[in-house]
Amino acid sequence: MESPVDSAVRLLSASDYAVALTGAGISTDSGIPDFRSPGGLWNTFPAIFGDYHSFLTNPEQVLELGRVLLPLLFSAVPNEGHKAMKKLEDLDILQAIITQNIDGLHQMAGSKTVVEIHGTYKTATCLGCKRAFTLPELLPLSSSSLICPDCLGIVKPDVVMFGEPLPEEAFSQAVALTEQADLMIVAGSSLEVIPASHLVTMASRNKVPLIFINKSQTALDKLADIILRETISECLPHLVALVRKEVIPCESQ
Repeated sequence: MESPVDSAVRLLSASDYAVALTGAGISTDSGIPDFRSPGGLWNTFPAIFGDYHSFLTNPEQVLELGRVLLPLLFSAVPNEGHKAMKKLEDLDILQAIITQNIDGLHQMAGSKTVVEIHGTYKTATCLGCKRAFTLPELLPLSSSSLICPDCLGIVKPDVVMFGEPLPEEAFSQAVALTEQADLMIVAGSSLEVIPASHLVTMASRNKVPLIFINKSQTALDKLADIILRETISECLPHLVALVRKEVIPCESQ
């Protein structure tokens, strides 16, 4: 009987248009806490700190969260899981990464097509005059307030909060990629957050094989074709090494 690892290698080796959906679990080995596991952010801070409507009335909550999270984001570097995704791209198997993460580590690892459906911490926008802020421009504001120097409006980091719609262009791109996929890898996501989880439902409905790599159960495990209950930074490099052995000889013949 074929093992889950062997099945994953077979599917990856045969894929021409794999797409990955990644969540916080792929970045925990880079020192960035996830949200829902023991020791995660929502066990340290009330979840209301990430609520959009709460932010509008009390933006100082985000400042408190940022004082803990920003130093971790600044010091983080891609781990072996991020690097393995880049290697799958180099093998022309992985065509795009759809990520729920705001940390930019996939790009830092060299991945070319990364769709950030939950935004990024590296930019911000004034809710009043719509002025765009780079991270160097935002940092002085985040030390004491989030007030726009131009119009005195609230400056919001370009991170999607609870109760806020996803960036329309990014999510449309994610849907289009999912529609093209012949394989989806789901790595490090609990799949409890919508509409990101709808991408997995869509892939399943399209009969696209699903490989889940996650240390704990997800909300959509029943849809997975293969579940690898392992640490991503260990499991994914192992898979890629096995896939490379399958793919490179075929390409050189």
